[in-house]
Amino acid sequence: MNGFLFSLTSLAFVAGLEAQTEGWVRVSGHSLRIVEVDVGAVGISVAWNTRSFGDPAADRALAHAAATHRAACADRLLPPLVRTQVEIGENLCLYTVWLPDEEAAAAPRWLSALIGPFDADADGDMVARSLALSALAADDAQWLFPGEALQSTLRRAAFGVHDARAWGPLGDPKILLATKPGDLVASLATPPGGGLTIAVLGAARHVDALAQALAAIPCGPEVVFAQAPVSKAADGAALAFTTHSRIDAHYVACAMPAPDAPLTVARLCAVEVLRIRARSRYETPRGNEALARAPFVQHEALLGDPLLVLFRRGVHGASADLPRRELEELAGSMGLLTEATECATAVAIVGAEHAVPPYTPGQLAALRAAPAAAATRARSLVLLGKARLPDGAIHALVDLRVSDVDAELRAFATAAKFWAGLAPTFVDPLGG
Repeated sequence: MNGFLFSLTSLAFVAGLEAQTEGWVRVSGHSLRIVEVDVGAVGISVAWNTRSFGDPAADRALAHAAATHRAACADRLLPPLVRTQVEIGENLCLYTVWLPDEEAAAAPRWLSALIGPFDADADGDMVARSLALSALAADDAQWLFPGEALQSTLRRAAFGVHDARAWGPLGDPKILLATKPGDLVASLATPPGGGLTIAVLGAARHVDALAQALAAIPCGPEVVFAQAPVSKAADGAALAFTTHSRIDAHYVACAMPAPDAPLTVARLCAVEVLRIRARSRYETPRGNEALARAPFVQHEALLGDPLLVLFRRGVHGASADLPRRELEELAGSMGLLTEATECATAVAIVGAEHAVPPYTPGQLAALRAAPAAAATRARSLVLLGKARLPDGAIHALVDLRVSDVDAELRAFATAAKFWAGLAPTFVDPLGG
C-alpha cells in the first residue's frame, strides 16, 4: 500500500474509541484520522470549533484572541524555528504544525498545550500580549490591507451587524482592546464544542502518544450558530468608495454570497475555473495586489468563507471605471458554459491540493523530499473531514461532470452582488 496504512489496532487501548469510515475514529468525543507514512516528519492539523456566547462580534474577537494565545503557549514546547500555523475560519480555528522525526516526541505535549491550563496571573503578560497582537491584526484587517478592508465592508453589507459573518474571522479590534486578560482566560477554559477534529500524518511510532493526549482532552457540546438571511438590496446599488491613504490606485471588489447547499468538489472546481478565467483575462497583476491581500478571486470554501469576492486594482492616475467594468465582465462569465480544458485544469488543481490516501509513489516521493508538506496533507484531511467530503469524492474528480461545475458557477452568478471600492488619497509629488 505504497508504504502506508491506516492503523487503528495500535489505538485499541484508547478509551472511548469508535471506528468510523475512511480511517476516521472517535476518541472520547473527538474525531481522529491517522495516516501512517514514513516521510521523515509528522504533520498534525487540529480543527477547533468556534465557541458562541451569543454576541457575534464578541464571539469572533474572543475566538481570534484565544487561537493566538493557544498557539503562543503551544509554541513554547516546539523546537526552535518551528511554529504553529494558525488559521481562523468562519466557525473554526485551525492549528497546523510539522515536526521532523527526531523532534516528534514534542507533538503530544504541543497538543496538550493547546488545551491549557491557562493562568491569568502566572501568564498575565503573555495573555495581554496575545490580546494586543489580536487587536492589531484585526485593526489591520479593517483598514490597512485593501483586500481585507473591502471584505469587511462587503460582509457588513451582505449580512448586517447582528450576524457573526459580518465581522470577519478576526473580529472587532475595539472589543479586543477592551477585553480583560481574565475574560480571555475564562473563555479559554471552555472545552472544544463538538470535539476536536485532528489528522496526523507520519510514522507509526509517533501515533500512540498523540492518541493518548487526545483522549485526555474534554469535549464540550456541539456549537450552533444563528445566521441571518442575506440582504436582498444589493444589485443595482451604487458603488461607494472609501478613501485610503496607502494606495495609489483604485481598488474595486464585487462579492456574491456562497450557496447554502452543502459544499461539493464541484464547487471547489468551479472556484478554480473562475480563477483560471481571471488569470486569462488579466494576465498579470497591475501592482502590489498580493501585498494588498486582494487576489483576483478570493474564496476559501473549506474554511467556510461566506462570500466569493472578486478584486481588481485600477490604473495609477485613472478612474475606477476600468476595474469596475472588468469585474462585471468576469462576474458575467460565470453564466458561460465551462470548457472541457477549464474543467480538466481545475480538477488537476483541486486533486493535487487536496490529495487523499492512497498516495501515489510520486506524492510520497514529494513528501520525503519536502517533509514539511506532511502538515499540508494533514490540513487537507481535516478540512475535507469537517466539510464531510469523503475520500471517494476526491478520487472521483476524474469523472466530474462539466454540468456540475456549471451549476455551481450559476449559483454564484445568480446570487445578489455587493460592490465596494477604495479610492487613493495619495498625491504623487512629481505629478506622475
